[in-house]
Amino acid sequence: MHFEKNLFNEPSDEKLCCFKNELISINYLSCEELFDGYDTIKAITFSYELKFVDKLLVNFTNAKVIIGGSFFTQKDMTMQNLIVAALTDADIAAREVGKFENLLEMMRGQRLEFRVPLACVDHRKIYILSNSKNGATRVISSSANMSARAWEGDQMEHYSYDDTLFCFDEYSKRFDTFYSCCKALPLDVITTKHTDDPFKSNAIIKEIKEKNEVIILEHIREDVELDSVKYAIDYEKIKGRYDALVGDTNLKNKQGLFEISPKTLKKFELNLNKESLKAKNINPQADYSRLKFDYENLRAFIDDDELNLEPSPDEVRRDIDELLALLENFNDFVGDKEKIKHTHFKLLNAVFASPFHAKIRCTAYLKNISTTSLPMFLLAASSSANCGKTFVITAILKMMSGKRLVNLNTESCKSTFIRDIQAGYCSLPVFVDEIDNAYISRLKNIIKSPEECEKHQLQDQPMILFASNDALDPDETLRKRMIFLRFEGALPSNIDQNAYKGRGNAIISRLSNGLYREYLRRMLPKISELLDLMIQGDTDDTWYPDVMLISSNVLLEILDDFGYARASYMRPLSFNADYSVNASFIAQDSLNEIAEFYKHGKSAFKISKKQVTIELGTDSDSKNKCKNWVNTLPAEMKAKILSTKDKNQLILDRAELEKRLGIKFGGFGFFTWS
Repeated sequence: MHFEKNLFNEPSDEKLCCFKNELISINYLSCEELFDGYDTIKAITFSYELKFVDKLLVNFTNAKVIIGGSFFTQKDMTMQNLIVAALTDADIAAREVGKFENLLEMMRGQRLEFRVPLACVDHRKIYILSNSKNGATRVISSSANMSARAWEGDQMEHYSYDDTLFCFDEYSKRFDTFYSCCKALPLDVITTKHTDDPFKSNAIIKEIKEKNEVIILEHIREDVELDSVKYAIDYEKIKGRYDALVGDTNLKNKQGLFEISPKTLKKFELNLNKESLKAKNINPQADYSRLKFDYENLRAFIDDDELNLEPSPDEVRRDIDELLALLENFNDFVGDKEKIKHTHFKLLNAVFASPFHAKIRCTAYLKNISTTSLPMFLLAASSSANCGKTFVITAILKMMSGKRLVNLNTESCKSTFIRDIQAGYCSLPVFVDEIDNAYISRLKNIIKSPEECEKHQLQDQPMILFASNDALDPDETLRKRMIFLRFEGALPSNIDQNAYKGRGNAIISRLSNGLYREYLRRMLPKISELLDLMIQGDTDDTWYPDVMLISSNVLLEILDDFGYARASYMRPLSFNADYSVNASFIAQDSLNEIAEFYKHGKSAFKISKKQVTIELGTDSDSKNKCKNWVNTLPAEMKAKILSTKDKNQLILDRAELEKRLGIKFGGFGFFTWS
């Protein structure tokens, strides 16, 4: 067989840069032995593990590292999309490097610099080593990226090294040339707290603005194939921000080169301002804190910062003291003080536990286990203002996040935003205050379809918290899919409400997340065990996950362990008894209202052999009262409304009403308490 013809269909004029090697020996060396004895390193890696980079570079006095591809994703060939990708890469690189203090310290001492290419991919894995004292050199060319798996024998890799000065000089020249074309990640950008403002947190944009210089980017050839890279961070979310920044800006282009100038930045700033205004209409709180859990390793993170789940006893006690003081405030209220405090304890328990609901729902769905005990909505309702709902929910969210989160309302959060919040926010509950019946009505289809969470495996979907003085008792269809808590009681008229609000704000300002971190320390193992139990399938047909019971027991254990007596309004809570649509307290509240109404308005009650008819007016309060009673009374009472132009009538089963009230209606309208 003759090979006189080109093996490829069409000859190529492009010449490849080849390094001719000669095998001298095969040695078995550890990673430490390969890199030992040198104080300077120049490295190119396509992908990386920063924990390994941190470990490797600690042994070097000086280092230069080019991260050739790890921040790149598939890039569209339009100029706008190319620049979006390049800006996104620089943003992500800075975020990642800034997490390692040793690397930051080397950068502060100007002993280390990271650079990223501008819109090109470098697949090489090269490590150029030298010793400034004895002149020793080494070039390691390998298939291994800068990761522990690649260098600790966990995967097959190729390793070769050359200790000649000639090899060192040739590789160094090429490294230095490419290095000069890459963009540095400045220390002040890396150590900046990253916000949605790219003019502060992006290395490329910052340099253009400060130096008033033009940066040139090269268009990637259309025949270049780019690798798909798996990211540990949310590339698409950050990329979306730069999509908005660049927009449809017309970029100067000549022979595959185009520029970003200070003039271009002014257009970017305009795009950013426009997007900010849009965001107010699309996303009510784009910077809302994000809570995530690592169930396998029992860790928790807020905004990518790991939470210390070993808070000091003093931190926990301070929060408990403030929480108890907050609840004792309700001793000043008019109404059943114990009931008011107990309802707020139920609220605390439900909101604290809510970040676990979505994860458990997603697992339950895959194992055909009921999810009704894991609602994704909560409604705190009252018939009057100033009953403490908003104050307590605000305080609870502060205890969970460690910061005062923004409360939304029907103006800042249109009902159409709720789906976006469910899909885009992460675990921490979102509070929408001052809703009304119309708002709830517009959300009816969303509330009736909680299974969207598990169908799309939205494991971080947050619970939506509503508070209302108008939507008193939604119908059973909705209450089956939400936690419904009714608050009755109010501040007395002689209380200085401004002073009272000031005292409440002072309590909230002193709250931290010490108690919640202790709560998470105890809850995470229990939730992890619950998930394992569901996955293994070792449950009977009637079993369902009761997170409310687990959570309330943990809260009470914390109080016990830190030496606090359990208040009378605190007790173990279960979903069925305390939160479900059939929870006894809901119906009992309505029965108590009917009994109280009878005491002061017997003439409104018409008694027949089998029915009791309660006659009310046609005003809105009477209509709401009728509707609330029908929605919350047990099915056995056969409650129904009959409306005419001059009255609203509530018709109830007489025997069932007598049994539940513990009374006997007389034949002539006399009332006898048993």
